[in-house]
Amino acid sequence: MTQGPYHLISIGLLFILGYFFSLLMLRMQLIQKPDHRKVWNIGLLLFFCSTALLGFLLAVKVNYKLEISWIEDAMLWHVNLGIGFAFIALFHLTWHLNYYLKKRSRHRGSIERENWTPHLIVTPMQHKLLFLLLGYISILSQMVLLREFIKTFHGNELIIGVFLALWMTLTSAAAWAGVRYRKKIGLPSILRVYLSLGSAALVIYMLLILIDRFLFLPGYEPGTMASMIYIILLISIFTLVSGFLFSYLTRAVKTDIPDARNYMLDSLGHFLEDFFLD
Repeated sequence: MTQGPYHLISIGLLFILGYFFSLLMLRMQLIQKPDHRKVWNIGLLLFFCSTALLGFLLAVKVNYKLEISWIEDAMLWHVNLGIGFAFIALFHLTWHLNYYLKKRSRHRGSIERENWTPHLIVTPMQHKLLFLLLGYISILSQMVLLREFIKTFHGNELIIGVFLALWMTLTSAAAWAGVRYRKKIGLPSILRVYLSLGSAALVIYMLLILIDRFLFLPGYEPGTMASMIYIILLISIFTLVSGFLFSYLTRAVKTDIPDARNYMLDSLGHFLEDFFLD
């Protein structure tokens, strides 16, 4: 079997032997455990930075069709450094396997959630307005941004489906965080978040214009993966806040109204947006 252009076997053997040699020095107490880990952590950082920098330069060269004489050497170094980075990452992973394999106690989390007490005191009208307004802003922003994303990414039914799926996924993740958030947020801070949320769609729209003007070449149509990345980066500005806010308010507002009423009010806000938009 020939070596090929990339030194997978030789680099792998070099790092494996080096790692076992460092373990031997650790067992012989020639070095201390913190020093051993520090050496490999520094190696992880250096290989990561080198690989990432070369990868970034290669991406710029390909996207903007730049003429760089040493690009073939850069590709070779990028892959070889990536091989070294992968092996060091595997060594690093072995130090923390217990973190991923051990089962977390659910009993402790349930006790912490039981200790939570609602703290936001609002009138019944304020309670209704909070959820109505959140639903109204959410669906209005979703419809406006969906239209702009379709126009920017020359979208079709696939882009619509991807946009809605990512919107719901990010909102759900933020709602999960809102249920488990332990710190208490005051009503003035929440109202400021509402104000920021109302202008978030405009900020995302302006970012879309900048991306279309300065990052995309004329006539360029991004693929599905690129579209997904841009959608996630941009709509997360809104969805992570709105999803968190809904679940947090459901827990934090002092009221005798059942949680199902909050969902109804949020949906009513969606209906009002459709009514006024039509």
